[in-house]
Order: sequence, then C-alpha cells, then structure tokens
Amino acid sequence: DLSFFGVCVCIPCYISFSAGLSPCQVVALIAGTLALAGSILTFYLTKIREDNTKRLEHTMEHYRSQIEEFYGPLFNLVNQIDTLYYVKEDIVSPASGVHDTLSEEQKKEIESFFKNEYFFDLHKEIFRILRTKLYLVEGAEIPASFYEYLYHATQEQAQFRLWKENNIDTKHIVGKPFPDQFIKDIKFGLQGAMQKYNQTRQIYKRNIFGI
Repeated sequence: DLSFFGVCVCIPCYISFSAGLSPCQVVALIAGTLALAGSILTFYLTKIREDNTKRLEHTMEHYRSQIEEFYGPLFNLVNQIDTLYYVKEDIVSPASGVHDTLSEEQKKEIESFFKNEYFFDLHKEIFRILRTKLYLVEGAEIPASFYEYLYHATQEQAQFRLWKENNIDTKHIVGKPFPDQFIKDIKFGLQGAMQKYNQTRQIYKRNIFGI
C-alpha cells in the first residue's frame, strides 16, 4: 500500500486510478509482468546451465582424448619397451652364478633380433603418436624427456641400419640411453588426465542430475 497525506492507498487501486484501469485489469497487469519476469529469469538460468554443461562435456572429451589417444597408448608402449629390455638383458647378460654359454657373436645376433622384431616397431608407433597427437600433451611446453627420447630412438635406429645395410661401424659415437624420465612424464600425464576426467565427470553429474 502507498500512503499519501496519512491516507493508505491500495497499489492496484492507485495504479487503476492513475492509468484509468479497473482494479481487475491492474491485478492482471501485475501478474503478467511478474510472470514475464519469471520466464526471462528462467530462460537465462537455463541458458547458463546449458552453457556450463557444454563446457564440461568439452572438457571431459579433451581429457578422454588425452587418456585414449595419447598418454594411455604411450604408457603401454614404453612399458613394453621396458619389459622387453629386461627380458633381453636376462638372456645376453645372465645373473651372476648362471653359466653363460653364449658367444659374443650370438649376443650381437640377439640384440639385432630384439631390435628388428620388437624395439623398432614399438618406437615407430611412439613416433606416430608424437607426430599426430602431440597437441594433447598437458601444458604449454613439451617435457625435455620427449626430446631426449626422440634423439635416443633416432640415433639407435640410424646407427643400426648403417651397420646392417652399409657395413659402417659407428661404435665411436656413444649412443644416448633411453631416458627413464620419459616413462615418468608419461605416467604422470596419464594419472593427471584420469584424475581431472573423474573430477570433471563428478561436477558434470551434479550439474545434470543434482547428485
């Protein structure tokens, strides 16, 4: 109610008197205005929720791609390389106390066998992932271990092929070892992507289902 000169006046009656409308028309006008305001508010709240849902879906898709297309495959490949390396070492360099019957020539053949049958194919697949999916790496900078790995794998294959195909011995050039940090960086990236995916998924479920 409004008060004029100590007299209380009903708002619909005041509007009715000022606009020349009947009280029923004024009530309908106020109700319509409130309903319109409520519809506008509901529209914007729904729009905000839908935009937030799309943003969360895009974020989850990014983390899923990191897991399925980049860190996950790389993690499996480097662990295969690591396992095969120790299998090969157990053969050519048996533990102390184990009688070693292999000649140096046989050990070289075993090294060649593992490189041709396993290592080079695995490195080739890692190269493919790094060439086509590097945009999925976490952060703005490529870890230094990635460059160290590329140098190691490229040098190893180049020197091996020079010897096998051209009979050129490059033993005077010491090969770069496989960088252990490469495995650690991939494992760290995979764990981070999985954790962020699960966290975003929980937020998404609360946003959609309220749980």
